[in-house]
Amino acid sequence: MSHTADPSLSSFVPHPSTASGLPSLLPNESLILTIDSLEVRYTLPSTSTQLRTLISTSYLTSHNFCFTTSNNALKAIPLKSVVYEGKDSLESYTSFMGRNPKVKFIVRESEPVSIVKSGQQTSTCFLSVTDGLIILKTDLQKTVHEKLDLALFRKEWLNDVNSSNNKKKEEGFKASGAGIGGIIRRKKEKQSTASAQINAAFDGDLESLMRNAKNVLQLAEKCKAKMSREDCSDVDELSKMLEGMGVVGGVTKEEAGDDYMGMLAREINDWIVPKLKKMDSDKGKIPIMNITDLYVLYNRARGLDFISPSDLLSSLKGAERMFKGFRLKDFGGVKCVVGKSFREEVLCKRILDEVGEKGRNVYGLSKILGVNEVMGKCIVEELEVGEKVCRDEGVEGTKFFKNEFDRFCEEAGITM
Repeated sequence: MSHTADPSLSSFVPHPSTASGLPSLLPNESLILTIDSLEVRYTLPSTSTQLRTLISTSYLTSHNFCFTTSNNALKAIPLKSVVYEGKDSLESYTSFMGRNPKVKFIVRESEPVSIVKSGQQTSTCFLSVTDGLIILKTDLQKTVHEKLDLALFRKEWLNDVNSSNNKKKEEGFKASGAGIGGIIRRKKEKQSTASAQINAAFDGDLESLMRNAKNVLQLAEKCKAKMSREDCSDVDELSKMLEGMGVVGGVTKEEAGDDYMGMLAREINDWIVPKLKKMDSDKGKIPIMNITDLYVLYNRARGLDFISPSDLLSSLKGAERMFKGFRLKDFGGVKCVVGKSFREEVLCKRILDEVGEKGRNVYGLSKILGVNEVMGKCIVEELEVGEKVCRDEGVEGTKFFKNEFDRFCEEAGITM
């Protein structure tokens, strides 16, 4: 079978574009993925010639797979033309030694597609590919496979048909669409549609961001390692820069082997102790962090290889035992990490001074202490159990006050 270049992608469907070259999207259509480099292979009608084209930029939307031609025009494979009968409909494979990753799928022959430009319907075109076999050669094989499979599974182009049918139905009066109930119902439908589009776009952007961040972090770690071997004077400056960005080394099970938990405990200790000290030095804040916040922040700092919640708890217990730079503590059943200087009596006095005679709600106390609202609620409720504070529930919500019942009883001559 011979291979011929086809820079115009003549067998694909023309697709309208915006002034910036992006695909024009329908109201229910969303952009899922942008691919910088791609090779498309397909077969001409009535011949055995396989065409292949290198494409600088391509776009996967919820309705189409769009390709930029050599003259900056857009051609597309409508996703409704793709034969999809479950996850096995798409095939990913590589050549020897894992090279030339490809994604392969099949399209229906002569699938009619209506092209719309500037809001007006024009001609009907056909996707003319002989045996319907499409091969995409890309380094982003896994991402393309997953996103394409998800778009085919969702079949969001069917929403266009449903929307047009719904509009026809709504032309006549309906009791269910009238009044406040009808307005609320239509509002919810618009919100669910917008939410689906945002989620699809966010998933693609987030995956692209994480992939690029991973490459940057790997490059930074390689530079740091090379500079260390060569005794470069800039290695300390690079280390400080990475620490300022919140980036940690990221020890992995593959690298550490049997010593993984010990190395992870040291890494977490080196990461969290400076943060607790900074909290302690900030005026008004207390050196405390709940495990949930710690888990999110630490994994974000690692950037490369996330750890599990069980690994975090085990390493925290090990770090507390080995390095004694912090302590694990429960507040009302919520696990947290407190700094070495943390004292419960100091925290209690601080809260009692703050509540005063006017009282404070949980939000106000949390803001003053520099903790989140969940943590603040657990702390003040534990003091309530210890009879240090008491609550008052009224029209302004729940407020906490210093417990003065003993003093009141003593002044009134009442023995408890």
